[in-house]
Formats: sequence, C-alpha cells, structure tokens
Amino acid sequence: MFYSLPTETTLDIFKFLNYRKLCSIKITNLYFRDFINNFEGELAREAVIGISIDYFDKFKELPHKLIRTEAGDFDFAIFDEQSEEVNKQHNEKWIIDIEIRFLCICYIYKTSYIILELPTIISNRNHIKIVYYYLNRLFKCPPIDNVYFNQFIFNPELIQLLFVNAKIPKQLNAKKSWLTPSKACKSENFLKFILNNLISKYVEITFPSVNNIEEYFDILFKILMNGGEKFKEVNFRSRQMSQLLDLFINHTEMPKDCSKMVAKIQFNNLWTNPSFLMKLKGLEMNV
Repeated sequence: MFYSLPTETTLDIFKFLNYRKLCSIKITNLYFRDFINNFEGELAREAVIGISIDYFDKFKELPHKLIRTEAGDFDFAIFDEQSEEVNKQHNEKWIIDIEIRFLCICYIYKTSYIILELPTIISNRNHIKIVYYYLNRLFKCPPIDNVYFNQFIFNPELIQLLFVNAKIPKQLNAKKSWLTPSKACKSENFLKFILNNLISKYVEITFPSVNNIEEYFDILFKILMNGGEKFKEVNFRSRQMSQLLDLFINHTEMPKDCSKMVAKIQFNNLWTNPSFLMKLKGLEMNV
C-alpha cells in the first residue's frame, strides 16, 4: 500500500510514529530505510541526554558501546569542491586543535553511553566523509539536554567549510551548555563555535586559564548583544571578570536597540561593580 502513496502522504503518516517504531520499519526493507533516512530531519529522532568531547579513558569505565568509524560504512558521495578544499589544508588541525590520540565523543542516552571515535585531525578524503556524516547527524538532533565541552571543541572553520551549501542549519541545539576553553584548544574557537554553531537556552562559559581575556572581547560582545534569539541566559566565570566588566562599561558602541541582546547575563567570581549595574539600568530604560 505504501509504495503507491504519494511521497507527501507517506511522510505525513510517518510523522505520527515515534523513533522506535521508525527504527522497526527501517529494517523491513531497503525502500523504507532509504525513505526514512532521506526525511529523518522531519521525523521523530532519538533524544540525546548529553554530549561531551574528552579523553577515552574518562568514559571507558562506564557501561558503553564503542563505535570506531570507517568511511566505508557510509554509502553517500561526499561533495568534491569542499573535500578538495579541505585536502589542500589537510595540515591544519581541523577538528581538534591539538594532535592527540584516544579522543572521543560521548553521547549520553537514557539507558546507555555511546562513545564515538572520530579523527582528531582531518588528513584525507575518508576523514572528511566520517566527520561530515556525524556532524550532519548531530546538527539534526532534537535539543540535547546537556552539552559539556570542557577541553575540546569542533573547529568552527571546518564546520563552515563542510556545510557551506547545506540546507540544514549548521548548529547544535541544546537546553543547557557548559563550555570551558583550555590550553589544549584556542579560546577563540570555543567562542566562535558559541557565536555561530550553538543554540542553547542556558550557556555557561568558564575561563579558568585564560590570561588575555581582552583579546576575545569583540566575540563576547557579539554573543551578548546579538545572541538573544539563540540564548536566554549567558553566565560568565573568570578570574579576570573585573577586566571583562571594565571592557563592557567603557565600550563606546553600546547598542540603543537591545531587542537582540541576551535577556539575562551573569558575571561570577567577582565583586559587583556599581557602575556596571548603572550601565545595565540605562540600557533597560532604552528597550
């Protein structure tokens, strides 16, 4: 019966099914498998409780399923133009900013942990396939409850390169996110990822070892002043918070229109600066 129905009708029927029922249908034949895979962005998806990038040793004691990726697992043709551009720049440290082994992504589901080993350095065409496939799936996930990027981050320049012509938004959807730039990765890449590739109701950014926070003020300013549609609350933690506050207070281009500004901003690990509160009060009066 399904084979004779228009595509739109079949899709409308499948939209009433939950993720488990769709999985059961996928294994019945190749037609349904390909159909559901093609429209997976419009159908029910498995909820991810949390995601983290860290050393494998941190997760190996937990009950988990380990996935070692191979490009041969995927039956799609990677776009030539982008892959050639990546191959030209293969010496760049694309995915993670340091060369390190035993790094993995941990997906936390209701009943289990899925540990995914991805190439930390993009060095050939097969790596491009692997990374594109899993980033594409990640961006299609429903909002993830908790995102923990405490040392490592996806390289935002690689995301832009791979998904420049993509129809889906190249953004990770989350309910709560905790990001801690470290010496292992460039703090700038963390902030660029937040600005361009993250949607989250709550974002906490901690700078435990950043000694030159003023270098990142422009990106931080854009996150706060233009991120209102993506972030409901942004919480900063840093030993240099007084310096960051001074930068905001003395900034000469505070917006008159605050409609795009993050609704709630917190600065922690510092003494409250009265002049900053006055500045905020002035902004509120202009809304």
